[in-house]
Amino acid sequence: GSIKARLKYLIARHFFTQRYDYRVEWMNFIDLLSTRGADEDLKHRAIEGIANVVEAQGGALWLRDGINGDFVPVSVWNMRLSSDASEPGDSAFIKGFLGGRWIQEFHRGRAYAAFGECWLAVPLAAQNQLIGFITLSPSRAPVELNWESFELLRALGRQAASYIAEERAGQQLQDSRRMQDYAKRFAFVAHD
Repeated sequence: GSIKARLKYLIARHFFTQRYDYRVEWMNFIDLLSTRGADEDLKHRAIEGIANVVEAQGGALWLRDGINGDFVPVSVWNMRLSSDASEPGDSAFIKGFLGGRWIQEFHRGRAYAAFGECWLAVPLAAQNQLIGFITLSPSRAPVELNWESFELLRALGRQAASYIAEERAGQQLQDSRRMQDYAKRFAFVAHD
């Protein structure tokens, strides 16, 4: 049975037409991420871009909090979450991502309470490390997900993670420069 299932998977994957035009989907996503609008930040655009692939109505982006290592929502798009929502970094849910290689799908009403009405959870992995994830609300119309959908979502999640990691590194560099400027000014005042 397992050999038959594996053979069907390989035949469907390599010999039939694909559901997505990966080049078009990837370019559309990159265009959305790299657009610098005055109203939307990168995190919001990442949620919207991944949600559009599966026709999700909304979503939330969760990143690791630097204080205690929990994951907290940093951006929400058309989704309701409690104000104190967080997910421990060592929870079973986080381990379910398998380091960013696995997308979690929930049947309606079976997601964790902290995530609101959640249908999919897409990992954001940069340099083989889980930096966050995106939870998506149910789609506007029934969507049948298959291996191709999951591969596209995983690829887009990695792309979004690299953009977000780069933005965070840039922010940390700016903070470090500000601290150096402050230290120089303080040293000058103290010396005088």
